[in-house]
Amino acid sequence: RVPLDVDLFIPNVFTPNGDGSNDIFFIRNLPQEGSVNFLSITNRWGKQVFVSENYQNNWDGADAADGIYFYSLKIADNQPVTGWVEIIRGPKP
Repeated sequence: RVPLDVDLFIPNVFTPNGDGSNDIFFIRNLPQEGSVNFLSITNRWGKQVFVSENYQNNWDGADAADGIYFYSLKIADNQPVTGWVEIIRGPKP
């Protein structure tokens, strides 16, 4: 038997370049049904570039330039989880 990994995993990089691989900020094991997942993304100067009251793994970094951004994720009544994520688009496929 292989144990099922149910831990929350937040990546520190994604590559929204339209190649169909790693194009969204996908948080593995993010509770979906019946949970409120508040996500806020800011740039290095603290300006909010994305916010979602009920994040559904759908941020594609559309209007954000390549670089490092900071997130705050609050799931239901738990303490916020904070960290950083880098957008690397690279060449178009």
